[in-house]
Amino acid sequence: MIIDWHSHIYTPEEAADDLGTLDGKSGPRWGERGCPMVLENFLEAHYQNGIDISVVTNAAHYLRGKADHEELPAVQKWSDYAADVQEKYKGTLYSFATILPCGGAAFIKEAERAIRELGLKGIFIHSSHKGHYPDDDEARPFWELVQDLDVPVMIHPPHLGFGEERMKEYRLASSIGRPFDLCLALARLIVRGILEELPEKDRLKNPVVVRAYVRALVGAGEEQLVPAFASAAQNAGEKADNATLALAPALEPMVPSASWPEPPLVTCVTFP
Repeated sequence: MIIDWHSHIYTPEEAADDLGTLDGKSGPRWGERGCPMVLENFLEAHYQNGIDISVVTNAAHYLRGKADHEELPAVQKWSDYAADVQEKYKGTLYSFATILPCGGAAFIKEAERAIRELGLKGIFIHSSHKGHYPDDDEARPFWELVQDLDVPVMIHPPHLGFGEERMKEYRLASSIGRPFDLCLALARLIVRGILEELPEKDRLKNPVVVRAYVRALVGAGEEQLVPAFASAAQNAGEKADNATLALAPALEPMVPSASWPEPPLVTCVTFP
């Protein structure tokens, strides 16, 4: 069985807007073909490549270009669309909600709605959003909810992040900025003790609190385990050497016959 767990699509409305890719307002645009991250293109690639199951997420880079009051409606629209996609292609596509952990109570409520009411299988967050990081105090209610929901969280880099003012040229945002922002977010989650504060009963049930698997741009795209993160995962009870199994909580109901290890609470962090 082939499972693709890192695939992005936009809602039709956001794809049609063809917003600038730097901040939702400026920067290069997709051009006359429009944004390629739409369901039709995704399904074509899915079937052509013999994929059995795909986990669908929305990178939602357009959120950066929206005013604060526009963010929640955009997130809610994705949740509804993601649920429709998951239902229409039941057994083939499984969707994650996209949430801003530092967005406040309304976003926490939306995360709960997406999982409990709409049946989405996990939560996608950015490693940073407009200067906010997932270890910020404002995000604590989000992590508490995640523990209660017992679903995987995918942490993904924004289009630009820390140090972006010097990375808008020479593709430095892709080669340096995004991987660095992702590593920074995970490092802060570790050193600030966010992961250690998980309830003891859950930590005993889930010995691998975090699987830290970061694709660093080293050499010709060689995948590297960042040593400090690997050590953190090893100290939690198991070597961080398999990114796919980190999605066990979401994939187990999809593939009942599979034999999964005890699932981690906070899952694989990746850079495409």
